[in-house]
Amino acid sequence: RRTGTLAETFKLGLPAGRRVLYTERAVYSDDELLSYGYDRYVDHLFPQDLDESLFTLSFMDIFARLGVRADRTHVEYHAVHSGTIGWDRPSQKPQLYVLLDRVHYAGDRAIFHAQTYCVEGRNHIYTTTTR
Repeated sequence: RRTGTLAETFKLGLPAGRRVLYTERAVYSDDELLSYGYDRYVDHLFPQDLDESLFTLSFMDIFARLGVRADRTHVEYHAVHSGTIGWDRPSQKPQLYVLLDRVHYAGDRAIFHAQTYCVEGRNHIYTTTTR
């Protein structure tokens, strides 16, 4: 938990100086790295005494436990070539990622901003539109 940067509070629709709950995670499958995630949650949605095991769940399950229904997502996709993304990499040689820059909403309120850097070639990303 920390004070959000101006960019973070803007993205979450919060007043400057508000707190965010910030997490970082790496996602693996069969010991192969799939993605790095840099996530910001609206802090006041969480209890003061935070059970960190909550973050082993999907964000949908996290919000369900909090009684918040995430019902809409805005996603931007970007190609990123960087040697500074992630941690514990065997080399800091630049690597290609597909950035999923997502803001999740409950009604008209932003509740979660996730920047997920998917290692190119290790993920299948699909977009589905329904009506």
